[in-house]
Amino acid sequence: VAAGNFFSDTSKCRHAALMAHFGETMSSPSCGACDVCCRRQLGMTAPSAPAQRDVTSEAKKLLDLAEALMPQGVTAAMLRDAVRGKKLPGQMGTSASKHMYYGALKELSQEKVEELIRLMQSKKVLGEFKQVVKGFGKGKKFRPILRLKKGQDVDKFRRGQFRLSMATTGNDLPTDASTAGTTDLLQDPVMAVEPSRDPEPQVEAIPTPPVAAADEAPE
Repeated sequence: VAAGNFFSDTSKCRHAALMAHFGETMSSPSCGACDVCCRRQLGMTAPSAPAQRDVTSEAKKLLDLAEALMPQGVTAAMLRDAVRGKKLPGQMGTSASKHMYYGALKELSQEKVEELIRLMQSKKVLGEFKQVVKGFGKGKKFRPILRLKKGQDVDKFRRGQFRLSMATTGNDLPTDASTAGTTDLLQDPVMAVEPSRDPEPQVEAIPTPPVAAADEAPE
């Protein structure tokens, strides 16, 4: 969050802001070298911030669905899929499909729902805890899974003490292209590597000598 504020604030000298973060001060309020100071010297205006969209209503639907599935160990990826109307496996899927907000945000792209969940985590509306589970099959080791839990500020959010907003982009509405290539919140992206295929060797045909007729005697 601090890093995001640092880069989004175009009113302060970068060097001065960085030194202030570590409790130091500059002798001059301008360094004359960073992008903010250079814009001022050239008389250029700072780039305008992207338009913000209030997503409090969508976040409350996500929160209601998450709380209903928390006793079964819902993860961020599961919550993302459930709120977009994707079927979940096992008992989790049965419980999710019966909830009033199952598929409630299907008009949003997968990327936008993931961004909203991350926003709720950064605002401490949602939290996570690590649970170690045993893998399936022979030789599978124990692995950690991040389950969702209520954040410490969830009650403040419920009472309307603060609202949530996100920058609007061209990916707000779902399209086939908008969901392609996105990855799970809880997994590192795995690149599918197609095995190399060596070209088949070309075998040159070797001409065979003509067969002599039976009535032709060799010289």
